Amino acid sequence: MNIVEIIQNKINEKDRTNIVYIHPVIPNEEIAQYISAFSNENGGIVVFGVKDDGRNLRMKKSAFRINEKEKIIREMIDSHVKLCFGEFYEGEVNKLEYIYIEKNEETVCFNGIPFRINIVNNRPQPINRKKLFLSYCQKDSCIADIVEEKIKGKIRSVDISRDIRDVKYKESFSEFMQSIGNHDIVISVVSDQYLKSRNCMYEVVETMRDRNFIDKLFHIVISKDDVIFYDDSTQSQIAADIYSMGGLTGYLKHWQSVEDELRQLITELGDPLLISNHADELKVITKIKMEIQDFLKILRDRKGISFGDMFRSDFVDIVSRIQN
Repeated sequence: MNIVEIIQNKINEKDRTNIVYIHPVIPNEEIAQYISAFSNENGGIVVFGVKDDGRNLRMKKSAFRINEKEKIIREMIDSHVKLCFGEFYEGEVNKLEYIYIEKNEETVCFNGIPFRINIVNNRPQPINRKKLFLSYCQKDSCIADIVEEKIKGKIRSVDISRDIRDVKYKESFSEFMQSIGNHDIVISVVSDQYLKSRNCMYEVVETMRDRNFIDKLFHIVISKDDVIFYDDSTQSQIAADIYSMGGLTGYLKHWQSVEDELRQLITELGDPLLISNHADELKVITKIKMEIQDFLKILRDRKGISFGDMFRSDFVDIVSRIQN
């Protein structure tokens, strides 16, 4: 069936699924919101010239003047929207006009805000923005840049936090780390340096305090072949060795060594008045040493995808996870 036949069938059957009937007119802004909503769901049709009283559909004459409004409406919506405008006569008198909107794989916004259809009243409503925390080692910042760029290019309804950008001057880094639990999704770029980084593992420890941690976590594992994505392609040790017992043991020994070294420094200082900062740091390191075992087990059990595979798939898995 073509679009006109689909509309005619829906009118005859009083079908309100993925279609809205407008008469006489509504503001252009609300029309744009419907377009955003249908684009972000399963597609749909806006029909002008049919009055819907909630029970019956009555044929009227469209007052939309589609030729005058098309350019205005298109300018209100993201340019990647997929839609077409049309008109037809139902009988000799009743001129109907319509906007046919296709489902879009990328989020479509009106005024920078994505919409969806409220299933109760069939009206457009804003989609709640999701908060995403991007956890990575500074040596992997080039990878994090690509991840952020790809996600933002496909999903407009997400706010991405990164410590390098979001910890303001003189703001407490600890307070920022403790706010990670307020995010809906955590993406970890897991490399060798990430698993040996004090700040990265502190992020992990804070995130694991959330009882929904596993549901929030999406991890990308750096493999040796991913070196081509780095600014410095001569780096020799980037791959996270998380699937062998030797690799897991190496990370546990690393944190044991860090803890032992810190304890030795505290012993050498001796004076309790001089070791308060060292003692606080020891608490952090000890907690990392204890928690990293559980984190490594999660990484092994969930089999994260390599960055190269993620890049070649155009980040389809991670985008789908965020959207759903």
